[in-house]
Order: sequence, then structure tokens, then C-alpha cells
Amino acid sequence: MCRDSRGRFDRVCRPFDYFLTQKDKSPFVELQAKEALNFQITLLILSVVCGVLAFASCGALLPIIFVPVVLQIVFGIIAALAVRDGRPYQYPFNFRLFQ
Repeated sequence: MCRDSRGRFDRVCRPFDYFLTQKDKSPFVELQAKEALNFQITLLILSVVCGVLAFASCGALLPIIFVPVVLQIVFGIIAALAVRDGRPYQYPFNFRLFQ
């Protein structure tokens, strides 16, 4: 599996794994795996942008690097609770790369 020391790429690979292995079994799983994959890619891009901003500001904007982490925790919990109840969940902001 793809993984780096922080596990960022692993969080992108898991939804991709579910999408590839389960897409033929359930349309609901396919939809939610695409949604999760798009959200993880969005967070990866946001993490890079926040890291560049923190570096460019010489550390003045260092707390901004925690924004993607908080977003992942909050929206991850909300999505898990919605999907557990059988309701499809759409993240409030997402680059829709996989449709």
C-alpha cells in the first residue's frame, strides 16, 4: 500500500481501494468511496497549500497546518455516522475529481 511517514497517502489509498474492489457490488458503496476519495485528495491539496503558506510566512502562520487535520476529523465523523445509518453523505467542499 502506498504510505509515507505521516500516513497521508494511505488515507487517499483506502477509499481508492474500496472503490476498486467494491464498486461492482453496491452502487451506494461506490458513491461513498468516490466521495471519500475526492475529499481525501482535497485535504491533501489543502495540506500542501497550508504547508507552503506556513513555510513562506516563516512560521507566523504555523497553526494553519492544523486546519486539514481538524477538517478530516470533524467531517470524517459526520460522514461515518451518516453512512452508518444508510444515508448518502456529500462533503460540504470537495473537488469532484471522480464522478
